[in-house]
Amino acid sequence: MKCTTPPGFDGGDQAWVDLTFNGADYTANRVKFDFFAIYGSFPKSGPNDAYNGFIQIRGKGFRDHMKIICSMNNTYVLPLAIHWDVIKCPMIVDLVDLKNRRRLEEGRQLAVAIDEDGRPHYSKRYSNIDDDDSDEFENDGNYRSVPFSIVIDAYQRKFGQFSYYKQITVDNVTPLLAPNEGKGEIYIEGRGFRADFKSAKMCCRVGNELANAKIIDTQTIKCILKNRLPLLDEGNTLRVSAALNCYSWADSSYSLTPYGIEGLYPNAAPWQKSTNIYITGKGFSNDMAGNARCRFGKEGQYTIVDGTVLDNEHMFCHLPVG
Repeated sequence: MKCTTPPGFDGGDQAWVDLTFNGADYTANRVKFDFFAIYGSFPKSGPNDAYNGFIQIRGKGFRDHMKIICSMNNTYVLPLAIHWDVIKCPMIVDLVDLKNRRRLEEGRQLAVAIDEDGRPHYSKRYSNIDDDDSDEFENDGNYRSVPFSIVIDAYQRKFGQFSYYKQITVDNVTPLLAPNEGKGEIYIEGRGFRADFKSAKMCCRVGNELANAKIIDTQTIKCILKNRLPLLDEGNTLRVSAALNCYSWADSSYSLTPYGIEGLYPNAAPWQKSTNIYITGKGFSNDMAGNARCRFGKEGQYTIVDGTVLDNEHMFCHLPVG
């Protein structure tokens, strides 16, 4: 028999299922039923060499006992991990890699399995699972798109096409020293920068802070910082990288050192008296410490004086007279 699930339940809820034929006397089996919610998948694209990468299926109410398989280009494979609010599917299903064969074989078996009591799971003959149209893909040598979906206890959720691209390279970053206000621009030079496929989402990352990316040409992007960067202890830096999917970050050997002010002493002085202003902060010990300057004034009316760096957290500037 078939029953329709009632409204009023949310992802993560559990309910007991019993039945009646006279409208009054229900069974007392209390068979457990789980409700889950799927919000979407991320990312929508990835490098074609991301063998250790994974796609996140975000939602709520996922449980280890559920029968879950990932389908990439109509190849079934078990998830890498199942958590309450996320399922991790392999970004690349490698048919050659021996360590993946067990998950591939178990995924294939699960896709056509029939339980001992005769209830079918994932069999196309009995369930609502469809083959995605695997013929709908583009391929220009650096980009290919294939269908991606997930199946949870005979329910299939399609996420459309997942795009593969050739990973970008980072060859140079400038500048590598910047104020921590996070309102500046950083230029990354490299290869493979593009946004000409549907799921492209170019981003930059400085440390853990994301930045908007604008492609200047195939070899240059401009990263526009919006958020403040943390001030760091001496010897620490923030790695700078970029990704075509805002997720799979390219290898980079370039790091940025942010600098900023945390305090001044004294905070006031007679305008006609020459005074040394001691500045505390971080990021002062850097390759350009000999060029330290202080700026006094307000918009459109500044006086710039030389600064002297004492260490990474201390420097002083000579207060201008007059």
